[in-house]
Amino acid sequence: MSNETSQVQNVVDFFKGFAAQQMAYVATFQAEVAKWNALQAAQAEHVAGEMQKLTKESFSYANDMTAELRKAQLAAAKKGLAVFGVGS
Repeated sequence: MSNETSQVQNVVDFFKGFAAQQMAYVATFQAEVAKWNALQAAQAEHVAGEMQKLTKESFSYANDMTAELRKAQLAAAKKGLAVFGVGS
């Protein structure tokens, strides 16, 4: 009977070791996923900041172009009226 008990104990010990090893693999995997998530969050935050900066620069550029267009239109109108002797 002791031989059967030792065989059962060997099987139990094997499965305990196997389960502990698998749990270690799962813990390692989860740690790597956590690292990846942290990198992903940092990258997403960086991209959002760059998008915000680009949006602000785009609005500023569009505003500057609109101002230049108004100046050009005013200059063209003055030149056009100067042909008729109107304006300065």
